[in-house]
Amino acid sequence: MNLTKRSWLMWIVALAILAVATDVWACPGCKEAIEGNNGQGDVVSGYMYSILFMMAMPFTLLASFVTYMYFQVRKARAVAAVAPIQVIPGLE
Repeated sequence: MNLTKRSWLMWIVALAILAVATDVWACPGCKEAIEGNNGQGDVVSGYMYSILFMMAMPFTLLASFVTYMYFQVRKARAVAAVAPIQVIPGLE
């Protein structure tokens, strides 16, 4: 599939999604807070929870990356302990 066909396909898919999508009224936390009490919900708590979730996301990503790197280093050290690096003669 060449680039022009792919770009046309992407445009068609994007337009189909826009045609089918419903109106976005607010973030999910605020929307649920307003819908909870017939339009008179606690919007402040909706904002509070959305801010907490947005603040937690960078820390979650950072913790995931650090955990992944920690296990990769442990794996590399275990492999190095089992099979030590061989020195090629003449390149010492």
